Amino acid sequence: MKKLVVLKDFDTFLRESKENGVKRDSFIEKAVSKIKEEFGQTTKDFITTTKEKGIDDIQNFIAKTVEPYIDKTEGDELYYDYDSLLSGLVSWILFTMELKLDNKR
Repeated sequence: MKKLVVLKDFDTFLRESKENGVKRDSFIEKAVSKIKEEFGQTTKDFITTTKEKGIDDIQNFIAKTVEPYIDKTEGDELYYDYDSLLSGLVSWILFTMELKLDNKR
């Protein structure tokens, strides 16, 4: 079954977008805190732990940390800041490439 598109006035759209943004930001802060607890509070600690455990371990940990948030959406559409999403993906790929390069040295 297709979702119905609901058109809202601009003020309602902005208010709801802001509320969703606050929830998302709060969730991201909690996820980042859990990652820091598991993999280190500093960049150096994070890189060292990731080298020891491997990229797959951190990806699995992040997926498990994020999963409960996704379950709460109950199929509602999630809105992401596209530029932030792309920046995060590029940063992650650069990080994995740097680790591979560092391991070859």
